[in-house]
Amino acid sequence: MRSSSLLPVCALVAAAVIVSEALVTEVTAEGISPNRRTPAAANQHGGFTGEVLPVFYVTDVRRSVEFYGRLGFEFRHYFDYDEEREVPEWTRAERPIWALFSAGGFEFALHLTQSGDELVVVGNRHYFLVEDIDAHYGMVTGRGIEAGPLIDRPWMRMFEVVDPDGHQLFFGTRPG
Repeated sequence: MRSSSLLPVCALVAAAVIVSEALVTEVTAEGISPNRRTPAAANQHGGFTGEVLPVFYVTDVRRSVEFYGRLGFEFRHYFDYDEEREVPEWTRAERPIWALFSAGGFEFALHLTQSGDELVVVGNRHYFLVEDIDAHYGMVTGRGIEAGPLIDRPWMRMFEVVDPDGHQLFFGTRPG
């Protein structure tokens, strides 16, 4: 079963989190988990968990999976709508529709643009914070990706990459 009814999720800021005093960090044996709302706080705010799953619409999911992997994101899986399951690699003749990535404590998805099924928005800006912007810049450019120059702003040292579908990806480190 193919599904093209997934609606776009706000992709203006890739790591958006709703902030309140009810936001907690869980420490487990695996390390520190992303900030999540407590069940009581989620009920006070309409059931929101504080997590956002941005979806980037792309014209070729395989090409974008390779591109985002070169940027340092962790590929999680494709979703096979015919089999209704997650798959670690795409072996079918048809083009994949959906793929999931993670970065730090959040996830985002790539979704194939299917003509007429959803509003296509290109040129969105997505900001990703990294621990060491100079090292990340070296890794990205060392993998042959065209990147803009490093720019110093009072709020962030950053650089820009434009993906094959026109999404502007900014990588940065805050001062201090």
